[in-house]
Amino acid sequence: MLRDDMRYYLPFFLSTLLCIFLAACTLSQTHLQRGKNYLDKKKYVQAIGELEKAANEEGDIYYYIDTYSYLGDAYANNGEIPKAISIYRNAVQIIHLRLREISAQRRDIRKSLNAKSNSKAQNVQEEDMRLADEEWKLTEVEKDINSRLKRVKRKM
Repeated sequence: MLRDDMRYYLPFFLSTLLCIFLAACTLSQTHLQRGKNYLDKKKYVQAIGELEKAANEEGDIYYYIDTYSYLGDAYANNGEIPKAISIYRNAVQIIHLRLREISAQRRDIRKSLNAKSNSKAQNVQEEDMRLADEEWKLTEVEKDINSRLKRVKRKM
């Protein structure tokens, strides 16, 4: 059973823990996540600030594609059309670089499939299928970004 003085401090203690937890959750968000949240709330200037920081963070290729596509949206919604166009084009260039890498990897896989025995071919075929899926997804993302780019260009 709790002592009387502990009952008095327990709500304060629990609310303090909750505040610390919420602050830690906010700090653990990346600039990309915070930028996306601002974008969803139509706070475009704050979104641009966070997404510009995200563009300078370490991340994989998909992190940068997401960052640039959201940053393009933020600039477009903020009325900064030339910047939005430039940012969307950067995202498309990143996609093209990865698609070229995938193409080279798949070409190497096909060469190795011709040279390998059937027992080793299964793993190589699975890698080829994974790369084909990635290629398809990137192509879909590129179509989406290009449609945004066309929409923004019409506003000029």
